[in-house]
Amino acid sequence: MSKKTIYPLEAIREVFQRLQICDQSLLIAVSGGADSVGLLVLLNELKNELNLELHVGHFDHQLRSGSRADAEWVQSLCKEMSINCVVGTPSEDNKLKPAGVEESARRNRYHFLKSLAEELNCPWIAVAHTENDQVETVLHHIARGTGLKGLQGIPETRDLSPEVSLLRPLLKIRREQLIDVLSTLQQTFRIDQTNTDSAYTRNRIRHEVIPYLRTSLNPQIDQALINLSNQAQEAQNAIEQIADHVLSKALDGGIEGQIVRLNTEQFVTQPRAVIIAAMMILWEQQRWPRQRMSQHHWTQLADITLNNKSATGLSCPGGIQVILRRKVMEFQRKTELQKLDRSSGSPN
Repeated sequence: MSKKTIYPLEAIREVFQRLQICDQSLLIAVSGGADSVGLLVLLNELKNELNLELHVGHFDHQLRSGSRADAEWVQSLCKEMSINCVVGTPSEDNKLKPAGVEESARRNRYHFLKSLAEELNCPWIAVAHTENDQVETVLHHIARGTGLKGLQGIPETRDLSPEVSLLRPLLKIRREQLIDVLSTLQQTFRIDQTNTDSAYTRNRIRHEVIPYLRTSLNPQIDQALINLSNQAQEAQNAIEQIADHVLSKALDGGIEGQIVRLNTEQFVTQPRAVIIAAMMILWEQQRWPRQRMSQHHWTQLADITLNNKSATGLSCPGGIQVILRRKVMEFQRKTELQKLDRSSGSPN
């Protein structure tokens, strides 16, 4: 490869070596666009070095007339590379509704990828989020109103299930670099016309908001947002280390079946940020759903934790009931709601 391709290849190699991902099967999510095709090409070059068995998953959302052609194109590319490719489509029960198309599409896609990875015994799913996506995500989180955790943007890894984790090895690579790689190799890719549709929030941020900020406020706005993301991650990591220690002391064996009890005396000298982080860690440990937990809910939990009044309670999304009795904070998730979540296949 030419010098243009050295940095993306080295960046991906560093991620895989640091996370010790080798000698195993890997599922790559490929839409056919420049980002995912670039990821596929680079991983195909590294597969022998890392002893990886590559598989490709492509999800056809069936939202536009050309989507089937995209799926066939990805299958053809994988055939040329001798890589197994599986195409998924939404079931009748999961057809997208006009409201919330972006979120519903994402959920359907990740459900397909997780199921396929489990079927193929792939512990990792590699997706092609780039540094550009990180910039857009941080800005989107700021606009919606976020806490320190949201300022971190897209995490490099995320667990989808006990068996499968998501991997984003391109977060330090610009989309322009991937296009340079593909141009050097004369590798074509598909262009999704919906990527220019301003009806989608992500597209408005990408094509309108960020260019406006570059020209009118700061030409280096992209790097400024990346720096903010990195600093937020460092600060959040420090807070979470303290929060994890405090939570462990507060629990002190306080889990009985579906009931979790915390000794609130462990929190009274802690900053509010540590208490909120401890609650988020508790939610993760108990595998309670977090999708509808807003910053307001986390703040309310911190307020109750510091509240000395007896019989103070709160109902959280996902059926989590919280009540404070003297210095003991009790959490319980309703069993019927737990069963409903499992039957619907909703990820936590």
